[in-house]
Amino acid sequence: MKNRVALTLCQILVCAFVLNACASLPREPQRPSDTAAKTLQLSSPLSPVVVEIAEANLNPDLPFYPNERRLYYRLLLDQTPLVLFSPLGLETDSADFTGTLSLAGVEKFPIAHNYTLAHGKTKQVNKKGELFRLTLKNPQHQTLHLEFVLQPDAVALRYVLPGSGKTRIVREITGFRFAEGRQAVLQQYQEASKVSPAYEYYYEPVRVGTSDDGKASVRRIFQPLVGFTGLVIFGSDGWAMPALIEAADKKYVLLAEAGVDNQHAAVHLTNPVNNLYTVALPAEKEGNGQGEVAPTGELPYATAYRVIICCDLKSIAESTVITDLSAPLDKRFGGKLPAWVKPGKATWDWLSYVATGDAERQKKYIDAAHEFGWLYTLIDANWNKWNNGNAEPIVRDLIAYAQRKGVGLWLWYNSGGPNNTVTEEPRDLMHSRAVRRQEFARLKAWGIKGVKIDFWQSDKQMMMQQYIETLEDAADFELMVNFHGSTTPKGWQRRFPNLVTMEAVKGAEWYQFPVFRGPNAHDNVFYALTRNVIGPMDYTPLVFEQALKQQKISYSHSLALAVVFESGVQHFADNADDPQKGLRRLFNQYPFSKDYLKEVPVTWDNTLLLEGNPDTHVVFAREKQGVWYIAGISAASKELQIKQPFTFGIYGKYRAEWIMQNDTADSLQYVETELHTGGRQYIDVTLKPRGGFVLKLTPK
Repeated sequence: MKNRVALTLCQILVCAFVLNACASLPREPQRPSDTAAKTLQLSSPLSPVVVEIAEANLNPDLPFYPNERRLYYRLLLDQTPLVLFSPLGLETDSADFTGTLSLAGVEKFPIAHNYTLAHGKTKQVNKKGELFRLTLKNPQHQTLHLEFVLQPDAVALRYVLPGSGKTRIVREITGFRFAEGRQAVLQQYQEASKVSPAYEYYYEPVRVGTSDDGKASVRRIFQPLVGFTGLVIFGSDGWAMPALIEAADKKYVLLAEAGVDNQHAAVHLTNPVNNLYTVALPAEKEGNGQGEVAPTGELPYATAYRVIICCDLKSIAESTVITDLSAPLDKRFGGKLPAWVKPGKATWDWLSYVATGDAERQKKYIDAAHEFGWLYTLIDANWNKWNNGNAEPIVRDLIAYAQRKGVGLWLWYNSGGPNNTVTEEPRDLMHSRAVRRQEFARLKAWGIKGVKIDFWQSDKQMMMQQYIETLEDAADFELMVNFHGSTTPKGWQRRFPNLVTMEAVKGAEWYQFPVFRGPNAHDNVFYALTRNVIGPMDYTPLVFEQALKQQKISYSHSLALAVVFESGVQHFADNADDPQKGLRRLFNQYPFSKDYLKEVPVTWDNTLLLEGNPDTHVVFAREKQGVWYIAGISAASKELQIKQPFTFGIYGKYRAEWIMQNDTADSLQYVETELHTGGRQYIDVTLKPRGGFVLKLTPK
């Protein structure tokens, strides 16, 4: 739910900044220029990437490298640099590891990832890697361990501080440097405001080292002038993760983080200085100024992992490294996935009306979920105001009504607390743990299945603690959770299977704000290769008429998002109570689309990227219990021909059901054939401009 009116830079003014001062800077040296440098290579037969560590004074003519010995690293793929020499280091309240560091030792350990997920792109993960632990000393002879994980789909690093007591992280200088001008797909990190940061900017194509549009300064200038109206000018504060960079020709990396817990703050990236993106802690003003910027934890202290997923789009899209490097299943689940966590599809009235309806409208959406074969209905903000603030009798009646229909109900909550000033209710029930547990106990007694908690507004440690504790409490009372207006996924769904989705995306709800545009076809392709890679994404897809009217997105493209986008609960958000529009109109015109959306899963046993290009399209193949769902979407303005052989592990005869665009963008056609993968057959389809397709393969 988003009840907000805002103005972006493009609605306020058009400005151009010409920055050419860096054009004459020397290029990145391929090796340290100091001939006395100590170098170390970390390599593993399980990883395609080599990590090269340099304890050196890199070329002192480069002003962004201090004229002293420091620790740097780079990543090499077949001798081609992906990440160029970039700094390493950490500063705490009692030790500085950002300057001269000496290498005191290296150890290597095998690691194995073997676990099962309740929902996600892959059910069962079995993967091996190797961990390298470097012991480092600063001039004061204090110790820092630097750990690198090398595995088939990624390289990750973190710092481990030994000892006892407490420590406070003052800054981290870990960086990621790329060749100037490399193509990237990045999302600006939202400057703190009444409703941000919430990772709700669109991704944009940029060139490394050449893009900084100055939105943060514009916000500072203009927000005081319009704030009295309730309008919000969104500024930026660096770049968000995940961040996709074409580090070498057709070789990509995705920067992200994993293993965040209640001892950490989430991080983002600074605006690049000479092509170097550096890890940055949250801003002081995030979360309404509440909480400390610098995280504090118990020694021995390990930072979260800084993750570099690589080295092509297929490896990135299929990667499970975010959950690999996160905490295992929480002990409160007794060693097995809970049966009460049931991912599924939901109806939701808010997007059609930009307000939560009364009980009668909720019953219509419950009826729709029952008729469509979906599990849930979400009741959004301000439901607590029903019946002059005595909503319990109405909610209980709706729960009983839904139970008779075989439908479960979710309820919306505000996360605040002092962390936000958003007035939507219920609020002040999620911030205090004692109050939250009392509320969750009430919801369990009622029979509520899940909670959607919105408007977090901060990546500080204080909020990471609230996220984790909320998941613990929800698990104790058997409630599933959807975080909205939130940070990005950090792998928590492995530890807490009841976390079924998170927002952190500028999704379909933005079709409803007339000042702004909703997602276009390019945004959807970008999301598939960036945001949705790292975890479930509550984009609230399948808004057919609005997407077509505003962004010329065809119905076939919108339908394909049910497979292209992964989320443990899918809010198929189009209107469900008016027979003249939305889902009912679509189903009346094309009954096969209703059957398809009844059958399509929201959890997957396997996920494959068959082909993709950030500029044009993606085609995914996802499998559930032997049935394959293949879907493609196009961002191109001209036709694209997709021709893919069946070389991804399916054999024998299949019933093949195609849904594609017919003559016009608002039309669909259904074609059923028999397919024998032993023959010379292909996925052979023409994607119309901004179009899509779905193919269901059922073994015969």
